[in-house]
Amino acid sequence: MNTSTRAISILSLVFGLLACGDGIERQEADGGAQNPTQNTEFDEGGEFQTGLHPRLQLKDSPLSLKAKGIESRLFSVQSLDRSSGLSFHYLASASPPLDPNSQKPLQATNFAFANSLVIVSYMMAGPERIGAIDLVELGEKNWANIRSSLIFEDAEFADLKVKDDFVFAVGADAEGAVLVVIDISNTKEPSEVSRVSLPGHFATSIELDDDRIFVSSGDNAGVLELSIKSPKDPQLIQFDPLINSLSIQSFHSNILGMGGENFTGIFRLDSKGPSWMLKLGSESEAPARFAISNHLLLTNAVDGKLIISKVSKELDSAKILHEVELSGTGNAIDMAHRYAFLAQGEEGLQVWDVKEAFKPSFLGGLHFPNESASTNQVRYGVLNDRPYIFLADGRGGFRVISFEMKWSMTASKAYNPSRFYDDLVLVNAPSVFKIPESLPVTHGNAGNHKAFLQFDDILCVYQGGSAQAKPNPKNPAQWGRGLEYKFRECSNGMMAGDPIEAREEIWLQVNHGHNEFSPTTIQFELEFLQYSDN
Repeated sequence: MNTSTRAISILSLVFGLLACGDGIERQEADGGAQNPTQNTEFDEGGEFQTGLHPRLQLKDSPLSLKAKGIESRLFSVQSLDRSSGLSFHYLASASPPLDPNSQKPLQATNFAFANSLVIVSYMMAGPERIGAIDLVELGEKNWANIRSSLIFEDAEFADLKVKDDFVFAVGADAEGAVLVVIDISNTKEPSEVSRVSLPGHFATSIELDDDRIFVSSGDNAGVLELSIKSPKDPQLIQFDPLINSLSIQSFHSNILGMGGENFTGIFRLDSKGPSWMLKLGSESEAPARFAISNHLLLTNAVDGKLIISKVSKELDSAKILHEVELSGTGNAIDMAHRYAFLAQGEEGLQVWDVKEAFKPSFLGGLHFPNESASTNQVRYGVLNDRPYIFLADGRGGFRVISFEMKWSMTASKAYNPSRFYDDLVLVNAPSVFKIPESLPVTHGNAGNHKAFLQFDDILCVYQGGSAQAKPNPKNPAQWGRGLEYKFRECSNGMMAGDPIEAREEIWLQVNHGHNEFSPTTIQFELEFLQYSDN
């Protein structure tokens, strides 16, 4: 990938950099080096009482998907005009802290969650090793605030994870790759408690697995496994060398990663080291990440493409299903329901519909006033039963966006020739829905035939309301009763109107209908109730 196009990308200059300064400066919630104009006060429960931190802005404004900034040669006008079923609301943004010496803004690189807190990491573009973390608190009434900050004049961070009262942040200091442990038990005064030098130039990614952490380190090191049973004293357990180790994450109790020498691929980490599942393309640079859900793996980090792959259930192999060209620099990716959210660097956040893996649809991008920003990380999360998209947006700082998804489903049965057009919805976060009383027919007629709606392994059966298999349109009563499939039963004994949980997928099929009015089509919006607690 041509690094000259990545002037704002967070890690394009990380290797061979020189450190600048030493020591730690804590930036209080009153603004510290930012010369605040007003103070922030909290009660013991963390509820917002008075003014906002001077770097925090509450937006409370709608956002819409737009084609701005996207090269028209890559995407058709029709794809931009499609109804996405999504609505976005811009809630808050935290502008980045400044380098205390140069007063230049740092870049938001990543974030991690700790109950109602989001811990945001920062670094400086260029040779200086200066970083920071923010503790951003999110509330239930569309508010947010910066609770406290910590400035590092000799270290910067690319990724972080939180366990209990400790933040484990990875990046680099004057000695090279580093792990820094930060105590946040007092959220108003976070403090560094230990620092561990790691092999490699720059640690790019970290994953948490119970009392262990896994770290991908630089272009000359590999994957590190450390014990954090004593959080203040991490101990190296295993080191698996891997040239150009880019990122790492957990999936179904397995550790998967991305990297490779002279190529970029996906590997599973086992007792013998990296076991390659799939080679994707030419060698990439950090940050390079992937998202995986229901064994569908997506990445935007290789050869300027969105690559959609299918991973085997045994996680021992994968195959590429589809590739499509992208604009911008693929820094990160996440999935929610049928949608993929791509952090495309200077091109901002792009949204794709990947319901049809062989034919993904570009829905548009979200753009913000600060167009000098570079979107470095995007993640989907649920807080207080509300879905959010969080962005680490480079010089644009940290952004919080709420959104709503329409759980629309459509299925058809065609005749002459006979063909099924089923609908399959992937569920990324365990969710609770209301079992429909009926399924409306939008084309053709159900007659007295059946349709199926399945939540994971629970099958619900619906039947056309007509007494006849082929009602005549000239008989309004029987024809009208065939314009819906009525609930009959579910395999677990649940009834229409009951709440039902789906953790992986929802499937819809028109089993049969009136074959003289082809196709028989069902279209409806599934009623979402809440996200599951577990």
